[in-house]
Amino acid sequence: MIINFTVKNFMSFKDKITVCFAASKLTKYNYRIAKSKKNNLDILPIAAFFGANASGKSNLIKALAAIKTIITRQPILQSNYNRSYIIPYALDNNKEATTFAIEFLLIVNGEEKIYEFSICLNNTIIFKEKLLEIINGSETCIYQRELLEKKDDDGNNTYSYEVNECLYKTNFDTNNSNENDSDEKKQEKENENKLIMKLSNKIAAKSNQLFLHKVSENGIKFFEPIINWFRYNLQIVPKNRHNVYNLMDTQTMQVYINTLYEKDTDSFKKFNQYLQQLDNNIAGLDFIEIDNNIHFNRNQAKLNIKKFKYIGYEIFDKIQRIYMKYDEKQQRIITKKLVTCHKTAENKIINFDLRMESDGNLQLLDILPMLYHLQQLNQQKKQQENNYVLIIDEIDSSWHGLLTKKLLRNYLDTCNNNTRTQLLFTTHDNNLLDTLELMRLDEEYLINNDSGSSSISSVIEFKDIKFDQVRKYYMHRLIGGVPEFEE
Repeated sequence: MIINFTVKNFMSFKDKITVCFAASKLTKYNYRIAKSKKNNLDILPIAAFFGANASGKSNLIKALAAIKTIITRQPILQSNYNRSYIIPYALDNNKEATTFAIEFLLIVNGEEKIYEFSICLNNTIIFKEKLLEIINGSETCIYQRELLEKKDDDGNNTYSYEVNECLYKTNFDTNNSNENDSDEKKQEKENENKLIMKLSNKIAAKSNQLFLHKVSENGIKFFEPIINWFRYNLQIVPKNRHNVYNLMDTQTMQVYINTLYEKDTDSFKKFNQYLQQLDNNIAGLDFIEIDNNIHFNRNQAKLNIKKFKYIGYEIFDKIQRIYMKYDEKQQRIITKKLVTCHKTAENKIINFDLRMESDGNLQLLDILPMLYHLQQLNQQKKQQENNYVLIIDEIDSSWHGLLTKKLLRNYLDTCNNNTRTQLLFTTHDNNLLDTLELMRLDEEYLINNDSGSSSISSVIEFKDIKFDQVRKYYMHRLIGGVPEFEE
């Protein structure tokens, strides 16, 4: 779960902005707040961001996506603007670097831990990088590095380093060396010690790569749970849904496969039942097997056999949801097309090509599996281990307001003090400013843009506001987050 997030000098965020998802002392809906007793911390399971067009809502999502990309994909930073994802504030001559910081809770070997990762960089150089572990508000530095002004004899950038001894361990639950360790164990830890120091010196000259990522690649297992949390447990859905599949990691894609494309699974059957409850005129989903030669010739098929054997499946056509899978028994690629089922007045089932569906229903098929996945995680026995964050830009795009409310309520009804899922989203639907039936004051945020610079405030910061009149205050422009038209 995300506890707080900080961004500075990124797109429309000129000044340092911090968004905190730690719950306030409100008692309303307290039963659904995630309570980490060990860390004495309560975390919100949901947060909604409201604001006018061009206020910075999507830029906040892009900032979160940028830090996920930095930690998981770690491409070499480059100045090529078309390929860069670090886009600084552009409305002044400020040459400062961009800063991100994210504090998050994850589960390692059954134990809840809180970390804060921060980084200061541009598209070519990392200036600062730091990882903290936070225990009951007390910070322990795992490592930090900072760019020095001087360069080495070869003209390369140099860094100052501080590396905690915990990195010498082979895993989070490995104890420090003691007299009971075998000679082999002691040697293993000594080798790790030498490796980490060697890597520290080696990476000091690489000003365009993460220390965290490089060390992990070279056999230090300490960072694996952190990198995997960003890779597999933080899912971000942009406003442009057409590339939602391209942004998914393999585990999230497997959720889609089981839910939407494997009709013999329980997930598919339950999802069909859930879909029918949402009054969208869809009676269910089905598949039609089609000739894969339509999409590639036999030579291409032969070349793709190895790939399909390895990954097992591919969503070939993102618009029609054409799904290909290698069948071990038949030793061939099977190609199927997802269709929706509709009932006639005589209760006869007619299949619709997805191009015949409304934009709202297409959005539903993109996002609903992930929302449904959150609910399923919350209902499993080991709720605290299911630490999953879903972030959606404009969740209500092409949906009726009542449908959005229904989906959010379905999710919140599965949350309790032991669940560790989280849903963050942006929206234009002011009907969601409903603190009577749906949201708490500290779960609602307003994004404003003043002279090109975005700022974020929580509704709970407005001390005089009444909890049952938030929408009224909002529509009367008393708390911001709405467009201001010139007369």
